This record gives sequence, structure tokens and C-alpha cells, in this order.
Amino acid sequence: HVGPLTRTVMDNALMLNVIAGHDAQDPGSADLAVADYTEGIANGVKGLRIGVLRHFYCTDMSADTEVAASIEAAADLFSQLGAKVSEVSTAPLAEYLACNRMIMTSEAYAIHEHWMQTCPEDYGALARERLMAGAFVRAADYVNATRVRRKLAASFHALFKEVDVVLTTSSMDPACRIDDPQAVEYTYKRQSRAPFNVTGSPALAIPSGFTKSGLPLGMQLVGRPWSEALLYRVAHAYEQATPWRDSHARLA
Repeated sequence: HVGPLTRTVMDNALMLNVIAGHDAQDPGSADLAVADYTEGIANGVKGLRIGVLRHFYCTDMSADTEVAASIEAAADLFSQLGAKVSEVSTAPLAEYLACNRMIMTSEAYAIHEHWMQTCPEDYGALARERLMAGAFVRAADYVNATRVRRKLAASFHALFKEVDVVLTTSSMDPACRIDDPQAVEYTYKRQSRAPFNVTGSPALAIPSGFTKSGLPLGMQLVGRPWSEALLYRVAHAYEQATPWRDSHARLA
């Protein structure tokens, strides 16, 4: 997914206003009217139903304790702000990750195949390794993954009969050093963003505090298709009620 990276929720909504819209030359682009994503952004969360997708980071995968605590604190804050907070569940995280990996690996290699064959030296070693895996995926496995994807998406979207927005982790761990390949490889797989690549759901990651050592923490808000404006409304309410926007990481 392509999306804006900004300092504040409002800036993000403004950026999406600029880049969203139908592209007639892209067969994957939906021909729908674009909303003003800033409209209603300050309306708060009172009365909204927020579902905490807790098994992703407590049962399916054990998140770092400070990461998990920040999600629970966010859920408590939403409740204090007037939202109706409850726990929701979907398919195990591992099913989403496997489906995402199969589709992404195949499609990434298809996109990069020409350059991988003609100028492989232009890629970093880790990128080459990840992309080359797609050359060995069977067509049947790819097709079956797309079938599983439809089932997973339908099951997840059914949650929005009960809630308006889903709250869960983004990364399971605080950031590691980018020049530590073992740590990068470990943390790369420990995330809950891939499920929403599978479902096609709009998702927004926002700061949720800092570790004791000063590293930033984050959480993820997810909505039904075309509910970006609602996600911005929920994220903005959280941002305004917390000091993280104006804080900076300070490593001990």
C-alpha cells in the first residue's frame, strides 16, 4: 500500500486529499468520488465502537511488553473519551501472514524480474534474497493464496457489523538498529500490518508512546473499505488527548 507519512494526523488527511482519486490508466484504481478526509476529523470518538484485536499480539504472537501495554493504554483512553471498547477476533495472524507472503513474493518477483536478471547488482543483498524467492512459487500456490485472500477479507470485513474501527499493534517490537541484520530479520516478520494488505482495509499507524529507553511505540487503526475519514477522526482524537505528537525519542 502507498500512503502519506506525516508528523500529524491532520497533515496526513490533507496529503491523502491530494493523492487520492481515480486513475483511468490503472486497472486497480476504483472509480469513486473522493471524500474530504478532514471533514469531521475533530468530532471525537464518543459513541463510536472500537474493537481491540488482542489475539494478534497476545496469543498468535507475543508482542514486546511495552508495545502491548501501549495498545491497552490506548484502548483505555478511547473508553475514557466516550467510545465503546470491546474485544474482537478474526483468523489467526499466521494465516494472514502466510497468505500475504505467498501473494507478495510472487507479485514482487514478477515486477522486478527484468531488473533482477539484467542488473542484480543494483539491489541490496537482502532485497535480492527476498525477491528471488518469488521465482520458485508455483502457480497453483499463488492461485490458492488468492482464494484464501477472498475468504480472509470477507471474514475480517464482517467484524464491522459489530465495531466501527479495529485497534491492534503495528510492529510487535520497538525499532532495532538498521545496521543489525539479525535484528532486522527478526523484527521484520513480527508485525500485524500484513493482514490488511490481504484484506485491502484502510489502516493508519500512529505513535502510542515511548519505551523506557526512549524508543517510539506505535499502534494501528483499521477500518472497513472507504472509511479513511473515520480512521482520521479516531486517530485525531487520540493524538489530541496524548503528548506524543510533540515529543521526541530520547535514547537512554
